[in-house]
Amino acid sequence: MKQIWNEEELGQYWSLTFEELELLKTKPQKHHLVFCMKLKYYPYYGGFPGNEKVSRPKIG
Repeated sequence: MKQIWNEEELGQYWSLTFEELELLKTKPQKHHLVFCMKLKYYPYYGGFPGNEKVSRPKIG
């Protein structure tokens, strides 16, 4: 996974669309963060993250 993201890339690749926000409303609140991360991870990498530790993106 890319380690250093600039602000433009963060907005482009990791912001939720209106449709994704509507889908999020169907999930329990305690699962929102993980669900959002998986929603955005899948299109970028073509799969879901495994059990390996996923590091927090750095803004540079």
